[in-house]
Amino acid sequence: MPKLWSYGDSHAAGHELGNWWSESCGREWLRQHHGFVDRENAIRVIGQDRYRQVVKEEWYAHLDGSTGRYHPAMSYAGELAQLLDYELVNYAKSGNSNSHSMQQITDHSWQWHRDDIVLFSVVTFHRYISASDPEKRNHQRHWLDPDAADIMMTHGPHDDCFKLQTLAYIKMVESMHPNVITLQTVSEDITVGRIGPQFLIRDSFTDFVENNLDKWDTGFLYSQSEDLRYPGGHFHEDCHKEYAKHIYESWL
Repeated sequence: MPKLWSYGDSHAAGHELGNWWSESCGREWLRQHHGFVDRENAIRVIGQDRYRQVVKEEWYAHLDGSTGRYHPAMSYAGELAQLLDYELVNYAKSGNSNSHSMQQITDHSWQWHRDDIVLFSVVTFHRYISASDPEKRNHQRHWLDPDAADIMMTHGPHDDCFKLQTLAYIKMVESMHPNVITLQTVSEDITVGRIGPQFLIRDSFTDFVENNLDKWDTGFLYSQSEDLRYPGGHFHEDCHKEYAKHIYESWL
């Protein structure tokens, strides 16, 4: 059976999927445990930092102790593999940077067969591998303490440097195998001057969800994409299924 090799971050890794609270996208858990009607309300009331440090971490601990936090087979990568009748080989990880994905890709490329497919989910260019901690994959500027973030934003590499690096990664992966599917998980403009990306799948995952709110058939009424996010911020399983169909139709 041919394989679909998936590289990316938490979206492609199936973060928060397959839990007991899928019917309400985790809102019932938020109401029971913290008294908030939804994620947006909680962040507005207690602030982004406290939400991340308290509510979000408690939600993740709850998943770890019950249904588990990751279900790659239920992500758009897993759903696409099922549509194609391919075996999913998942290397997507929460917090992955494009640099870490490229390390994984170069490590595994010798195992790829011609009939396989390589799915490269391009993530935000603000993530990077630190020189002082190269094994850690999830460095991100806004996760630094304020002083360190200020120094990096002021004296560190310009955004264009990160963008050009990302553009180079995309071209490199495309040159490594005849069947490469490239897409963005979150919409970001990575154009530098006249140099821009040509993603095989034009709609990012987040744009696709935002632009297709009428597609979701979960028995729940959604008025905005925020309604489709679990407490940790990842999209509902139905979003993954529909995006996989979109990738499949675009690929064919």
